[in-house]
Amino acid sequence: MMSEKEGGMMDYWGLETGPDGTPGINGGLYKRPADRKLNTFDCTVTVEDLDKAVEAVKANGGTIRQEKDMIPGVGWFAGATDTEGNVFGLMQPTEMPAR
Repeated sequence: MMSEKEGGMMDYWGLETGPDGTPGINGGLYKRPADRKLNTFDCTVTVEDLDKAVEAVKANGGTIRQEKDMIPGVGWFAGATDTEGNVFGLMQPTEMPAR
């Protein structure tokens, strides 16, 4: 999957749990960064407004580990960490244009 961040490709493999248009827990796998260990899973949740979701994370004590970035053909993504150190993603699908 292409990432505009740093202008190149990232090792990422998408996973789908069901046909398009049906509820499911879709996600993906990516190569673990050499500089940190990820000892948990990384969930990504769909949000209607990525900017509002990012501000809510910050307002509630979380941090943004990856700023808003476009994943072509998928949507706007931001990576976050909650107050207990759990990582998660926020995804605003392409059909919901970012402001």
